Order: sequence, then structure tokens, then C-alpha cells
Amino acid sequence: MPKKTSLLWDYFEVDNDDYTFVICKVVDCGQKISRGKCGTERNRLSNTGMRTHLHYHHKKEWNEFLAKDQKQEETKDAEAERLIEEDETENMGVPLFNLRTHKKRKSFFQQNLPDMVDARMSYEAQDPR
Repeated sequence: MPKKTSLLWDYFEVDNDDYTFVICKVVDCGQKISRGKCGTERNRLSNTGMRTHLHYHHKKEWNEFLAKDQKQEETKDAEAERLIEEDETENMGVPLFNLRTHKKRKSFFQQNLPDMVDARMSYEAQDPR
């Protein structure tokens, strides 16, 4: 079974009778919420219903969840920054870039292409390279 990473799991547990449903653990609630159609693979189930239920039925817990979620995101961002700084140090000041998306590649080359062109070596026409 995949690891449950969402903080929503602090407020819900999987229904023992049908894994496509969760049960709200908030005091005096116990409502069953669907996570997908019966027979859906476990890794294809959604947390959206859990979020929606918490948001509309348990305001106090929703605000608590948002605060925890924001803190978790800040921690992830800080860790990513630390890793980037670590990479820059290990690579003599040259950062390693994540260029998987078109937007990031475009931005990278717009910023660095002029320097790359200036650093390019020119060769004589008779050069065997």
C-alpha cells in the first residue's frame, strides 16, 4: 500500500469494508466519503472529497489543516533551497537546474545564452575539429 503523505489523513481513515471510502475521524461526525468508484485501483483514488468535507463541515479542523499544510510546504521549500545551495557549493558555484519544463528551459537560456555565446571558441576554417 502506498504511503499516505497528505496531512488530510490526520482527519480520516480508510473504511474497513470498502477501501474506496474513508470515514471522518472528527468527533461526532463519522461520515463516509467516497474517494472513487468501486474497484478503482488504490493509487488512482482521490483526496478531493476529503478536502471538501473538511472545508465545508469542520471549519476549525480545516484551518488547522491549512496551517499544517503551509508549514509543510515552507519546510519543503527550505529543503529545496538548501539542496540548491549544496549543489552550487559542490559544483564550484555552478548551480544544477531543473529544466524539465519548457518555461524553465526558456528562462534558463534567456538568462544564460548571451554568456554562452560570448564564451564560445572560434576555430579556423582549416581546423580539423
